[in-house]
Amino acid sequence: MQEHDLKVSQLDKLLGTIDKARELVISRRAEHAGLAKAYSGALSPLRNFPAELLEQIFLLCVGSVYDSLSPGNPPWVFGKVCRRWRSVALSSPRLWSV
Repeated sequence: MQEHDLKVSQLDKLLGTIDKARELVISRRAEHAGLAKAYSGALSPLRNFPAELLEQIFLLCVGSVYDSLSPGNPPWVFGKVCRRWRSVALSSPRLWSV
């Protein structure tokens, strides 16, 4: 009888260890699923959007008169969105000459 009680106790301990490992795996899975979702934006169609069209959209978004040297105004604001938008904004002389 004592032998069986000891075995049940050992198996309960093993089940506890397995439950903790399962919780850890579930947590890590959720973490990686979140990262995968966050990085999926990098694969969006806008990433392949032609720079010339993006520049045209920027030009349509800005007013006819603004201070291009002020960091709160276009084209600086466009450059804060992502690396690609910054590159397009900085390489567009028409955005800076308005």
